[in-house]
Amino acid sequence: MASLGNQFNKLKLGVMSIGSGNSEKTVEKGISESVGDGHLGNLSQEEQAKLKDLWGLVLKMLSLKNLQEYLNEKVDKKKIVQMAEEALPSLELDEARIEGILNCPLAEELWSKFAVEHPDSLLLRFLRARKWNLTDAFVMFFEALKWSASNKVSRMHDGRVKKEIFDTKKGFIYGYDLLGRPVILILARNHNQYAHEVADNTVFLVNLMELALRVMRRDPETFCLNPDTVTVIFDLADAPVAAFDAGVVKFIVDCFQNYYPETLGHCYILNAPWIFWGFWKVVKMWLDPVVASKITFSNDPLDILGPVIDKKYLLKAYGGLPAYEYEMVGYEKCVEFKPLNKTFREDAKDELVDFLKATIDNRSDDRHEHIKRLMEKADWIESQNLPDHYFKRQDCVNADHTVDFDALLN
Repeated sequence: MASLGNQFNKLKLGVMSIGSGNSEKTVEKGISESVGDGHLGNLSQEEQAKLKDLWGLVLKMLSLKNLQEYLNEKVDKKKIVQMAEEALPSLELDEARIEGILNCPLAEELWSKFAVEHPDSLLLRFLRARKWNLTDAFVMFFEALKWSASNKVSRMHDGRVKKEIFDTKKGFIYGYDLLGRPVILILARNHNQYAHEVADNTVFLVNLMELALRVMRRDPETFCLNPDTVTVIFDLADAPVAAFDAGVVKFIVDCFQNYYPETLGHCYILNAPWIFWGFWKVVKMWLDPVVASKITFSNDPLDILGPVIDKKYLLKAYGGLPAYEYEMVGYEKCVEFKPLNKTFREDAKDELVDFLKATIDNRSDDRHEHIKRLMEKADWIESQNLPDHYFKRQDCVNADHTVDFDALLN
C-alpha cells in the first residue's frame, strides 16, 4: 500500500533546516538540539515529513461531519484508513471547517492536552511508538483520543476519584529522579482488589498519570517537556495475595503502551515475593518488548534506587532522608470543576484558529509563536477552571524543579 503521505496534500509545517543530504535535521525555532532522536528539535527530514502527514490526517479526521459514527464502534485499521482516504483532499480553513474542528466530539480532550504538552511532541509520541509507520500512528492516536473522550479524561478531577481510594495511600507522586523524571510510587501492600471496583481504581490511576504529566519540567520558551517520561516504582513488600490485581495491572500496561505511549522512562519492581513470579508470567505476555526492557527487579531498594534518585526523594524505608508520610487533603475542592471545552471555544478560539492556520501554512516563525500563545492560553484556562491546589503546575514545582509537597498535596 502506498504511503498515506503520498495520498494527501501534505501540510507544510514551518521548519528551519541544518545540515545536508540524508543526515539533514529539522529544528523548530527556539528548541535546543540536545534532545533525543525522534523528539521535537531533533528530527530527520523523513521524520518531519511523517509529522506533517500525521497532522494532516488528524485535522481532516477532526473536521469530518460524520466523525461521531466512528466513535461508536471499534474501528479497525482498514476502516480508519478508509475514513482518512475519504476525507476532503484539502484543509482550507473556511468558517464552517473551523467551527467543525472546534466543536467536534473529540475537541475537549485534544485542546485540554495542549495545556500540558507541545502539540507536535504529543503526536511524535505516537509516531515513535509505532516506529514511524504513519497508518499505525494515526490509528493509535485516534483510538487513544477516543478512549480519552469516552472516559472524560479532561474531567478526571471532577470528583470521580473516591476519597477512600486516596486514603489507602496506594499511589502518589514523590519527587524526581536524577534525570528529572517525576516518580510515581505504588505501594502494593495498600491495595486490595476486592475493596473497590476495577473502574474506581482505573479512574484513580488515570488521575495519578495526569498529575504526573503536570509536574513534568517544561521549558518556558518552547513548552516542551524535558524529560517527557516518568519513573514508576512498584513496591511489593508485604503485599497480600489480594494485591495482585490482574485487572489493574493490565490497565496500567494499556496506559503506558496505548494511551500514554512513550511516557514510561523506567519501572522498578521492588521486593517481589515468591507468589509474584507466577503472576508475572501472565503480565509479561501483555508487554511490548520496548516496555519490558524498561523494567528492573530488585530486593535491595537502596542499591537499585540510590544511584538514580536523590536520597531526599527516597522513602526512609529505602534509605532516604525524610520521614515523609503521604496524606490526601483538600479532597472536597477536587470536585470544583467547570467544563473546559466551552471555555476553550470561547476564550482560546483566536489562538486555536491561528495554530490551525499556521500548521497548514509554511510559516515557521509564526507557528512557533502561535503554539506558544495557544499553550499559554490553555495553561491559563486550566488554572482558572481546575482546583488550584491540585493541578496548577507552577504551585507544585519550585524554581529548582523540586516538588513542593505542601503545595502539591495540600
